[in-house]
Amino acid sequence: MNGLECIYPSIYSSDHLRLLEEMRWVETEGFSHLHVDIQDSSLGLNLSFGMKVVCGLAALTSMKLQVHLMVYDPLPFVEQLSELSQVDEVLFHPGTVRYPGVVLDRIHKMGARAGFALTPSENPAELDYYKRELESVLVWTGEGGMGTFNPGSLAKIRRVRSIFGDGVCVFTDGDMNGKTIQRVRAAGADHFIVGRDLFQAGDRHEKVRELERVVGTF
Repeated sequence: MNGLECIYPSIYSSDHLRLLEEMRWVETEGFSHLHVDIQDSSLGLNLSFGMKVVCGLAALTSMKLQVHLMVYDPLPFVEQLSELSQVDEVLFHPGTVRYPGVVLDRIHKMGARAGFALTPSENPAELDYYKRELESVLVWTGEGGMGTFNPGSLAKIRRVRSIFGDGVCVFTDGDMNGKTIQRVRAAGADHFIVGRDLFQAGDRHEKVRELERVVGTF
């Protein structure tokens, strides 16, 4: 795995008035995956993209899409995502559904990887029951995935890794940059969702190279 394969740019942090141009820039820089948040404000502070926008993005890129469902009742969204060949991973919050296993099964039936996303208040101990059904776990390292880095998330990352060993990819989302990536990597994370640090950089190309150098040291 090269450096950029474990960094997923979050299109939510891009300029929404220039979404196509922003996505094409990510693709040109050599990233393999794009992280897409679908949120209804129930788990985060804002609204993000609806399915029409996600379908449009999927139709215009060769990158794979990792979709994070920050919604209550994610199953209807999974049904729509199943029609998009570019979607290769879907994450949702287990506390938003009564039967998480049903959603996991539907994601797998669409041929995608399935994962849980954990807010700061969600207990990773509950993951043990589903450990054979998960390919990924996303740990929020900032409130709403957007706040400043919370060092308390490091213990949760270590707990997730202790439950699964090397059996899953552990993603982190929230104030990821060169310094915080090194901290979460030391705790057991191996994939990193980067938003503001990348899209709001003064020299974006150099920022990409910087992040690539950081993860290349692991």
